[in-house]
Amino acid sequence: MRTVITIFLALTIVASASAQRLTYDALVRSAKIYLQEAPKDYVKAEEKLRQAIDEFQDKQPVEAYFGLGALQAEKKRYAEMNENFEAALKICAEATDKKLKKRCDKENISETIISIRLSSWIDEFNSGASVLAGAVDLWPDLEDAESEDDTLDILDEIDATYRSALQNFVNASIIIPDSAQAWINAGITYYNLGKVKKTLGEPDAETALKDSAIIAYETAIEVHPENFDLLSNMSTIYFELKNWDACAATFGKMAALQPDNVSVLSNLSMLLMELDSKDTLNTLNLGDSITFVFDRIIELDPTNVDALSQRAFATITESIGINDSISVLRGLDENVHKSEIQALTEVRNAAYRSVIDDFTVVAETDPGNYDAWYWMGNCYYFLEEYQKSLECYEKALAIKPDAKEVLEILAPLYLKQGDRKKSDEAQKKYEELVGESG
Repeated sequence: MRTVITIFLALTIVASASAQRLTYDALVRSAKIYLQEAPKDYVKAEEKLRQAIDEFQDKQPVEAYFGLGALQAEKKRYAEMNENFEAALKICAEATDKKLKKRCDKENISETIISIRLSSWIDEFNSGASVLAGAVDLWPDLEDAESEDDTLDILDEIDATYRSALQNFVNASIIIPDSAQAWINAGITYYNLGKVKKTLGEPDAETALKDSAIIAYETAIEVHPENFDLLSNMSTIYFELKNWDACAATFGKMAALQPDNVSVLSNLSMLLMELDSKDTLNTLNLGDSITFVFDRIIELDPTNVDALSQRAFATITESIGINDSISVLRGLDENVHKSEIQALTEVRNAAYRSVIDDFTVVAETDPGNYDAWYWMGNCYYFLEEYQKSLECYEKALAIKPDAKEVLEILAPLYLKQGDRKKSDEAQKKYEELVGESG
């Protein structure tokens, strides 16, 4: 009899526990009730929704996934929000059962998720933009700092403000990962945090933050590869990081977007001069010579002194190479290689003429340009047009009276032209300068 009673009690307890187990719909309703309280009880609501998901996978718990995602959106737990929203969207996208489709339509799952994400993104982005503007407004306060401690306090405040803005932009990029503007602003904020570290004298931290800025910009450029302003920001950071190849490649992309932008082409040409890299030229489809870039700049701006000068210097470098080849052939057997030497001499002389043409425009645009007159003098000298060479050297010397390299050439050149007095004066001045320099 006692055994029977024990079994009866056990069955009663099991039956009671079973009766207390909430249904899926009851769990979802319970969560909604907790979220309607004032204040909302997020903890208990989340418990009920997770229980609904865990215990009723067989019921395709779309409402629970959706409700949990919406809750996490309010709590700014955006990565978790995305996971649950995607789970809800997947259920609805794959739904074949009419009742399940009706449940999805009833909750208006897809459109509501879009609305929540967009609303959350706008809140985070606008908050970040507002905080970012506040950080910018703090920089002038550094000028009024009365002590080093004041300066450090202001920099700490600027740093904290930027980091607050950064969190907003990072959140926005989590909500909508392919939102270029969120990534762009994150990049801007990383860059400004780097400026704070630069002011504090922390170069390693500055570099790390600029690297982070580049990563953010690169993510944005994947979404909008033709964003010129974004590429411009990237080129600035690459330049500051001394990543010349990446900087040149970025300027190349900018030049492709705005082929008539002289400033971009000028920056690109300067970088390519430093790199002297065939690989970079090939990558940017610039052929075998950076004179292609100079030609384009001069086509757009015929009196661009920098481009004309750089093209002239590039041509001078080529002429030196030709001279070396001529010297090698003469050393072998001048008679055997006579025709080759003659052909190379004509090419070299044409190069000298090209240099003179470019530097003539430079001198007309900028009469005080020493390099223009000096190199025209050299080229005329190499072409054995000594009177023109003399005139150019004299103008160069008028600009730079202590130019030893000019005086050294003028002494024999005056003598060649039959003016011993000026030759002696030039030689004396040259020797004085050499003596002074030790």
